[in-house]
Amino acid sequence: MINTIEVRDKLFEILNDMGIICDTEKVEEDVDLREYIEDSIVFIGFIAEIEAKFNFELDDSVLLYDNLQSLNGFVKMLEGYINDNEARAADH
Repeated sequence: MINTIEVRDKLFEILNDMGIICDTEKVEEDVDLREYIEDSIVFIGFIAEIEAKFNFELDDSVLLYDNLQSLNGFVKMLEGYINDNEARAADH
């Protein structure tokens, strides 16, 4: 099972790989990711990178730009989604 810190670190790694550098002083705070992902093309690229990094396809309900308004909320949502998918895969 993946934890919050691992998800958060991987998201920052993805952003960094995309050339989006987040203020490291805000890393411990909750930030609005929409400040860094400003348009739909970057958003789609970000989602595609998340899917590649975690090796699954996100449900359409996750693919809402407004979900990025809270880094902490987005991380928690992804953490739950990832762990649910891993649990389902283990059951098969």
